[in-house]
Order: sequence, then structure tokens, then C-alpha cells
Amino acid sequence: MEHTRVGVSSVNVLYTLNKGFEAQLVVSLSSLIENTAENLNVFIIYDGINKKSYQFLKDFENKRVEITFLKAPGISKKLIPDRGAKNQFYRLYIPEIFKKYSNINRVLYLDCDTLITKKGLEDLFKIEMGGYALAATIDPWSFHYKQFFNLEKDTNMFNGGIFLIDFENWKKKNYSEKLKK
Repeated sequence: MEHTRVGVSSVNVLYTLNKGFEAQLVVSLSSLIENTAENLNVFIIYDGINKKSYQFLKDFENKRVEITFLKAPGISKKLIPDRGAKNQFYRLYIPEIFKKYSNINRVLYLDCDTLITKKGLEDLFKIEMGGYALAATIDPWSFHYKQFFNLEKDTNMFNGGIFLIDFENWKKKNYSEKLKK
């Protein structure tokens, strides 16, 4: 299935949704739509969503916003959630999930509790990544995570709640296979 409006610039955004976060997603999606001028292709990976929530989210669609629900990927039994929700691992499968969308080269991942407060998200989506497959920022809480996981103090950890994936560079570096290992 080809996605995006042909000949029209679009920002591709992905959320992963688990039960109990529908309200946060509604707030985030509202702020995204309000503060983004370009067309939006919004993808939502879900693991069980009721019809009412599904329809409520679909009602955000308009001539500038397209919403697509994607079935959750199967998660390896080896992956054990640290906070109880397996959807935290869906982002590991993003390039695999988007293989069928050959016209999409980049996706901006946002956690459901992300609030977009001002214009400019489009600039983030278009940044020059210099051959890197992933653009992210250092996690402000990484000090605590480093202690918890017994990591070296100079180990960089990025915030997994907001990041940009460039699929071409991801494929070139074979990251999907490396993640599986």
C-alpha cells in the first residue's frame, strides 16, 4: 500500500499505543496537528484498541492529516519489558514495519505523552543526518539509567521517546539484523 499524498510534502509520524494511553495520544496528536503546517501521515501501532477509541482517533483525519493504524509486531519472548508494557519494544521493529511503504524514507517517532508546543516540527523532520540512521537527543535521565544498568559514566544514551529514523541509512548499515542479534 502506497502512502502519502503524491507530489505533496508530508511529515511521517509514528506513535505506539498500549492500553491506557489513549487520552495521552489524543492530547499529543492534537498538539501535533495544531503546531504542524505541513501535511501529516500519522501511523499508530496498537495492540488492541476498542472501536470507540479507534473511531475517535480516525476522526482527526482531514484534508491535511491521514491516520493509519498498524498491527503490533510479534515481540520476541527474550524481550522483557522493564515497565510492564511490551509496546516499548515496537520501536525496534519500525524499519521492518515500514518496508511495505516504499515511498516513505523517514519516520519521526513520538511517545504518546509527547506535547508539541510550537511550530517547527517540520524542520526536525528535514534535518541533515550525515549518513546516520537515527537522530536523537541525549536522555536527560541517563545518569540514573546508567547506574541501574551498571553502565560506564561516559556511555551515551538517547531519549527513546522522540527520534528520527532514516530508512535508507538503516538498511545500508543492516541495523535490523544487528538488533535481532
